[in-house]
Amino acid sequence: MSNAPVAVGRSSERLTPVTGDHAIGGTVYLVGSTTIDMATSVKVTDLTKDRLEKLQAEIRLETGRKVTQQELLERIVTDTYESRAEVIDSFRDEFEPLSDEEAERWLSGTVASGVETDEDDIDDILYGE
Repeated sequence: MSNAPVAVGRSSERLTPVTGDHAIGGTVYLVGSTTIDMATSVKVTDLTKDRLEKLQAEIRLETGRKVTQQELLERIVTDTYESRAEVIDSFRDEFEPLSDEEAERWLSGTVASGVETDEDDIDDILYGE
């Protein structure tokens, strides 16, 4: 058995050596917390899967580096997380309400004709009923 140190976790985290009864045959380093990231499956559409595969192929052609779909998704999520306001905005309704100034300007053209109008009058005007 090798006595080489083993690191578990992300490379950017602080390494904490574990010795004594917890280390067998060498030094084991615990990184950050004692939990290990587990892969989770995510359902995607066939179109999204196809796009991931095309991105994988393009990365390999352009860089000569083979990346997994997991690496690709992690990079996309990490990069997108940095500009998450843009992603959040993309899920907002497309309707943008008028500003107070715009609403006031629009309403300023309204005049009182002195004639009361009910729903039937509006229907007659709009639909000829």
